[in-house]
Amino acid sequence: MNLLMDMYNGGIIYKTYLDHGKDEDKQKHLHYLQKVKFTEEDIHQIKQIKKHTKLLVFCNILCNDCRITLAVLENIRKLNPLVQYKIVDREGNRALMQTLSGEQRIPLIIRIKFRKGFYNDKILQQFLSYLV
Repeated sequence: MNLLMDMYNGGIIYKTYLDHGKDEDKQKHLHYLQKVKFTEEDIHQIKQIKKHTKLLVFCNILCNDCRITLAVLENIRKLNPLVQYKIVDREGNRALMQTLSGEQRIPLIIRIKFRKGFYNDKILQQFLSYLV
């Protein structure tokens, strides 16, 4: 099995991620989770996703950009369970992040592809446009 798939399998889901943080951090994440609003067209497009998609998200619970990105991903997952993601902390993974994307910035989202390897999807800018 490849390294990224192993990391995905060892990653944690959103609820567990929040439970590992302090209450103050959890509340900040939940604030963004409630603020995410999709248009009807966005909802339609999200529900049209037919391929099982696994994303590995490098984050840090204190990072505001990560809070926003995870809020968008969690709302997408709720609309379409074919889109799944797991979270890993940036700490301890900086060298891998550098190899994958050429930098160590978070959030970093990697789409796991089973047949052709992996590539870096830089989708944060798209997600930001959905926030109210």
